[in-house]
Amino acid sequence: MKKKTFSLKGRLVQIIFIGWFVPILLLIVVLGWYMRSNYGEQMLEGLSDQLYFTGKICAERVDTAVTASRASTYDRKLWELYQRYTAEELTPNGLYLRTSNYIFSTYQKEKAFQDVYFWYTENPEVLNYSMTNTSSGGKYEEQREYWVNDHQEVKEIAKTLGTKIRFWQKEDKLYMIRNLMSPEYEHFGTIVMRLNPDYILENLKDFSWSSAVTVYLDSEPVVLSGKQITMEEAGGQMKRIGDGVSRVRGDYLMYEGIPGETLWLGIVMEMDSKMLSEPFVGYWIVVCGMLLMLLVMLALLTRVFRSQVVRPVSVLMRGAEEIEKGNYGGHLEEELRSREFQYLEKSFNQMSDRLKYQFEHIYKEELALRDARIVALQSNINPHFLNNTLEIINWEARMSGNVKVPKMIEALSTLMNAAMDRKKKPLVRLAEEMSYVNAYLYIAQERLGKRLTVVKELDQEMMDYEVPRLIMQPLIENAVKHGVEPRTYGTIRIRVCQTEENLTIEIINDGTLTKEDEQRVARLLDPEYDSSKEPSGNLGISNVNMRVKLLYGENSGLTIENGENNVVIARIRLCKNQSEQKNTTNSQFDNSHFYENEQ
Repeated sequence: MKKKTFSLKGRLVQIIFIGWFVPILLLIVVLGWYMRSNYGEQMLEGLSDQLYFTGKICAERVDTAVTASRASTYDRKLWELYQRYTAEELTPNGLYLRTSNYIFSTYQKEKAFQDVYFWYTENPEVLNYSMTNTSSGGKYEEQREYWVNDHQEVKEIAKTLGTKIRFWQKEDKLYMIRNLMSPEYEHFGTIVMRLNPDYILENLKDFSWSSAVTVYLDSEPVVLSGKQITMEEAGGQMKRIGDGVSRVRGDYLMYEGIPGETLWLGIVMEMDSKMLSEPFVGYWIVVCGMLLMLLVMLALLTRVFRSQVVRPVSVLMRGAEEIEKGNYGGHLEEELRSREFQYLEKSFNQMSDRLKYQFEHIYKEELALRDARIVALQSNINPHFLNNTLEIINWEARMSGNVKVPKMIEALSTLMNAAMDRKKKPLVRLAEEMSYVNAYLYIAQERLGKRLTVVKELDQEMMDYEVPRLIMQPLIENAVKHGVEPRTYGTIRIRVCQTEENLTIEIINDGTLTKEDEQRVARLLDPEYDSSKEPSGNLGISNVNMRVKLLYGENSGLTIENGENNVVIARIRLCKNQSEQKNTTNSQFDNSHFYENEQ
């Protein structure tokens, strides 16, 4: 009996609606109703407003203190007294009296300052002054405590300030430090105010719901109560303007950034989380119940999705993996219930059959095309060389009955047999290829005599590797033409080496490539090179490169470049993994009858 099929899309819509949409909608409704009935957000907002207005007052008072401290710089009184002292118009006692009177008259009425300390940079151990503002809570005994315990640390801080202001807290004392500059911005004195925190930071320590308060004057922390709270603990880098609330270790951290006229004031306050969490106990019970229901529905949805979607998709993936391996024509035999996957299975089987037919057909066409191109390329031998050879043979035959003539004819016969390739073999053993090379070199050495020297660096173990027919002769001919003939004498070096992945053949000749030569070589080796527009004498290099790439892939090919010590290197790279090397030990080539001049 045929099983009833169904629409996968319709089934998924039903499951998602019943399992997810309804519970989430219910959760949103309950959450919205519940959040309207509590006051957590409103409470945090009210506390934030209160913190902002309190911080605003503190920022204004700090601005006032900073502005007051600038008077000693802007009115130039202390600088003028210092100039009179250096000009010896004032004695040290006179300087002390006038400086003390100025500090007293300028800062005595400032509520923000409890003590003021000042010293000139010249002889600070003698030229220093103090003022205590008793109306702001200052005490005379604290002057001695400053000079004994705090002065050296303050002095070191002042050395790093330049024209900036620095707030510094030590225990319960808060100092404001600034350097006094001459009109030419030379440091001539330092003034230090011990601030009255009960005035400038009023009310910040009086928040009953806070367990710790830290105020930042620019980047300097001032601990008002509890432990110090860093900016990072307040939710990362605290904003220069704005507010926020974060949770750290179960407690709330509220921060406020307030820009003032002269500095930035930041407040970080730790709050007891119980004050805000108590009204939300019922909320967590509801949320946990909803989450439990969603988990049950998720398990049901996962089971249905795995059987109705995951398993059919896995079947299709296994079929696709077989296609990737090249196993075309395979069919899926699984019985799938959904109409959509039944259609995909049927289409997959049809596609597999079609791919098998097309790949077999295309493969045969590619083989035929490749063989035709290789045969056409191999037949493209430079006739100029054959003409030169015949001319030499003719000359030798007319001038003398030298025995060299038969050897030259035999060498020429070897080259012509290689060019005609009666057996139609695109690959030959390296030993056979070297027999063609030796035949050509014999003829070239007879023509050039002692002008040509040949050096071979060959490993006999590599003689059984198969290489494309006649890929070395065109390069050696090119080396003779450009590296030896224009010179009095020249050397051609033949080197064959191998790695695990490549077999490399190098033809090295004396000389260098000019810019024009490099451009011509680049044109001949270009993948888009059109050989039909090139003279037949220039086809050898392009011929070799195209044949190597056809047989061994795009990672193989020919390169020609300048080497060290004024040589030109023609390098053929053959990738071993692109063409299986066959050991043809039954074919032996005896080329000992060719003359070799080796070093």
